[in-house]
Amino acid sequence: SCLPRVILLLMNAFDLEEGSLTAENLSEMKDYLMATHPQEYAQLVPQLKNCSLEAELDTAVQGTGLAFIVYSEAIKNMEVPQLYSVLYFVMLLMLGIGSMLGNTAAILTPLTDSRLLATRLPKELISG
Repeated sequence: SCLPRVILLLMNAFDLEEGSLTAENLSEMKDYLMATHPQEYAQLVPQLKNCSLEAELDTAVQGTGLAFIVYSEAIKNMEVPQLYSVLYFVMLLMLGIGSMLGNTAAILTPLTDSRLLATRLPKELISG
């Protein structure tokens, strides 16, 4: 989505023909436009983005936001996004339920193992 925006911006700013500016010749056309129209190109420089892979990876999301931002964008670009979005929702639901069961077990195990509660209350009452 970065390259098409830059191409559209340059085509509109310099009245270029449709199809004359492509992703393959973008750097050469930038150099050409900078040499032939330095004033106009200098005004566009703040709006032009660096569309390199390194720049995209530097702004990548990390941590818990990865599941909600990057994967959602990837699913949107797949062939059958509705199917993958349902599968993705089920995956997150199972992940949440698994985390909840682990936390519940971590709380209930010390309660059932403690002599104070185990002698007064049966295990079934503590576990629910």
